Amino acid sequence: MAILTGTRRVLGGDVRAGVAGGLLFAAGDISTKLATDGGAHYLFVISLIAGYVLGTALLQIGYQGGAALTVAGLATLITNAVPIAAGTLLLHESLPSGSLGIVRLFAFVAVTAGAILLARPRGAAALRPPASPPESPARASMACGLSRPSRIGCGYGEQPTLRQLHLRLMRKLQTQGLHHVTLVGADRETSIGFWEGLLGMPFIFEQPNLDNPDESHLYFDPGDGRLITVFTNETRRPDPSRTATDPGCVHHIALSISQATFRQAVERLDERGIHHSGVKDRGFMDSIYFEDPLGLTIELASYRFEPPSGLTHADVLLAAHELRVGRGDRNITEIHLADAIEALVLRERPSLSRDRDPKDPY
Repeated sequence: MAILTGTRRVLGGDVRAGVAGGLLFAAGDISTKLATDGGAHYLFVISLIAGYVLGTALLQIGYQGGAALTVAGLATLITNAVPIAAGTLLLHESLPSGSLGIVRLFAFVAVTAGAILLARPRGAAALRPPASPPESPARASMACGLSRPSRIGCGYGEQPTLRQLHLRLMRKLQTQGLHHVTLVGADRETSIGFWEGLLGMPFIFEQPNLDNPDESHLYFDPGDGRLITVFTNETRRPDPSRTATDPGCVHHIALSISQATFRQAVERLDERGIHHSGVKDRGFMDSIYFEDPLGLTIELASYRFEPPSGLTHADVLLAAHELRVGRGDRNITEIHLADAIEALVLRERPSLSRDRDPKDPY
C-alpha cells in the first residue's frame, strides 16, 4: 500500500502496480521457505497466501492499464531479486564460493538494475502533474485508476480505494435478449385456451416441471422465437383476482402485435366479453390492456414506426429520447420519432451528396 500511495508523484500507475505486485510475490516466496521449517513458522502460511493473492490482483490491475510488459518485467525481476537479498541478509544463507558466488552476485545486480530501468519515468512529462482537472466522468474515473466511468468516484489527484480497485476487476454479465418468461398458471386447459386460443401463440411443447413433479410445464411461442412458459396443475382453478403489484412483483406483460391486428383488438376482445382499457395513446406506440384469467395484466402494444434497415426499435427510441429531452418535451411523440429516423439515416447511410440538408425541389 505504501508503494501504491507514497510514490504516485514519481512512478506511474503501471510501475507502482508492478513493483507492489513483485514485492508481494517475493513475500510469498520468502514465506514459503520459512513455512517449510515447521513449528511456529507454519504461521507464515498466512502471509504466503496473502502475498500471492494480492500480488495477482495488482498484476491484473497493471495489465489492464495497458503496460503489460513493464508490469510483468518489474514483478518478475523483483520476485527474484528480493528473495535473493533476503536469503543472504535475513536467513543468513552464505554466497557460494568461487565462480558460482560471483555469478549469483552478478545475477542480483542485473535484476536490480533491470527493475530500476523499467521503473524510470517516461520522460520529464511523467514527473509533472496534469495541468487541469478531468473534464468528464470518464476522465475522472481514469484519474482514480479506473478503466471506465464509475459512480463511485474519488477526488482529483487521489488514489483509488480498495473498493475501486476491486470494481476495476469486475465484468458485466452481458445479456443478449429476453430468453423466456415463466408464469404460474392454473390448469392446463385454461393456459392453452388463453395463450393459444386467444393470443394465437403456438403451443410448441410440454414436459414435467423438473423442479416440481406435481406441475406440468407448457411452452408457447409468442411470435419472435422466444418463449412464454406456464406451470400448470390440474388441481388449480383460475382466480381472476388482480395479481399482486407490490414491489418486486410483475406489473404486466406487453406483447407486440401489428397495426393491422391492433385495429381489430377492441372488436375481438368485445366479442368474448373481455373487459379492457380501450386504446391508449403512448406517443411512440398504441396500447390496450386487459387481464388474463388469473388476474395478470396483459398489454397488446403496436409500434407507430418501423426502424431503418439494420437498426432496431431501441435505436430509434434512444435517438428520439435525446431529441425529446433536448427540446424539453414531456414524452416521446411522433415528431421525435420522425426526426430520430431522419437523423439515424443521415448518420448510418452514406451518400454521394455533400449537402444533405432538406430542400424543396418544387
